[in-house]
Amino acid sequence: MRSSTIVTTTVLAALLLVAHAPPARARKARTRAEKGLGPVATAVLREPQKAWRAVLRVIGAMKAQARAMRSRKTIVGYPPRGPLRALATDKAAAAGVLVLDDSSHHFGLRRRCANKRWHGARFERDGTLVELIVGTPCDQLIIARRTKRGAALWGVVMRRAAATKLRRLLGAKK
Repeated sequence: MRSSTIVTTTVLAALLLVAHAPPARARKARTRAEKGLGPVATAVLREPQKAWRAVLRVIGAMKAQARAMRSRKTIVGYPPRGPLRALATDKAAAAGVLVLDDSSHHFGLRRRCANKRWHGARFERDGTLVELIVGTPCDQLIIARRTKRGAALWGVVMRRAAATKLRRLLGAKK
């Protein structure tokens, strides 16, 4: 057999193996945040097509939780103080990466604290919405996604530097 025939046969065999290989699986969740939110919400946070931000009015947590993901007039159930403002997709993606990074959070830390202000954002990708809020001064993060039974909420206390960076990405001055 000639060497060119051997090479051609080897290349064809390799192509057949690749063509019949099982499809690649979706990337497994790597962080606790990704595991808590699921693959769809994680994808929306990492690569949003549209995003909006707002400073939110402080209301009772139980009232906000009952309203979460029921209306586009609120973010995680909290009403905005003014109109929602567009958030650049690069800043939104940076915020998403930040909240999905486990080093941004104090897992297991419980804090009873009254936030004086909430900064929020809504992320959209292919019609799927994910919302998040971060409180001041308590650094509490709550992320909401819509499910068949209503809203699923995931929350954690953020590390101070990460919470400050997130608030700045969402347009806070301080």
